[in-house]
Amino acid sequence: MTARVEVQNLTVRYRDLVAVDDVSFSIPAGSTLGLVGESGSGKSTVARAVVGMITPDAGTALVDGEPVTGRSRRRAAQMVFQDPNSSLNPKLTVRQMLGEALRVHRIVPRGQVASRSVELLELVRLDGDVLDRYPAEFSGGQRQRLAIARAIAVEPTVLVADEPTSALDVSVQSAVLDLLRALRERLGLTVLFISHDLGVINAVADTVAVMQSGRLVEVSERAAFFANPRDPYSRMLLAAVSRLPESAVVSEPPPLSESSPIESPSP
Repeated sequence: MTARVEVQNLTVRYRDLVAVDDVSFSIPAGSTLGLVGESGSGKSTVARAVVGMITPDAGTALVDGEPVTGRSRRRAAQMVFQDPNSSLNPKLTVRQMLGEALRVHRIVPRGQVASRSVELLELVRLDGDVLDRYPAEFSGGQRQRLAIARAIAVEPTVLVADEPTSALDVSVQSAVLDLLRALRERLGLTVLFISHDLGVINAVADTVAVMQSGRLVEVSERAAFFANPRDPYSRMLLAAVSRLPESAVVSEPPPLSESSPIESPSP
């Protein structure tokens, strides 16, 4: 299977600290790689390198064989951040936020921006009549859906999700994970999913990659990883999880949910 994302010998330093040390992996087109590790292991630094937000000291990140720089990077690889409260501009309405992305990247003609914005909202299971509302008028889970809508507005091939559910209530997390799985199937996305939560990784990933102190210590197919992790650090992480949530333990990713309800914003 053709690799859509290739990370080659990536090294990132912050002054005297080596945050990422000679990391290499690839993600086949249409699949999800779950990158897991403790806080400070370098996961988010790798994520930012993949979308071109930081320049590595050595090595490179490629999307479809091209370095993630310039305008092509901003369209090809998009990020969904951990906290939608900080990633969404509170001064912009939904219409302005989505319209800006569509116009800057010339995704549709100007006359079709409003209708495409409604389509994007419906893709993330939000009502299309909320275009003139502000982020503060939505719940946390709905704000994360808005962040996802903005990310997919420019029609990326790669979605990097950096702890996208960790700031949400447990009751909301599963709905957002289901949405991300559905969008991957419907839009043909390739996903790099960052998390410290092995239950979440088990629910969404095809392949699991484990980072420890800036280095990649294991890359395994998901079922093999959870059955018998190879690296001692991986075994320690798994042993530290007393019990994976039943909703997260799946042998295959759940099918695309076409019938999930479209949400209206909180009153």
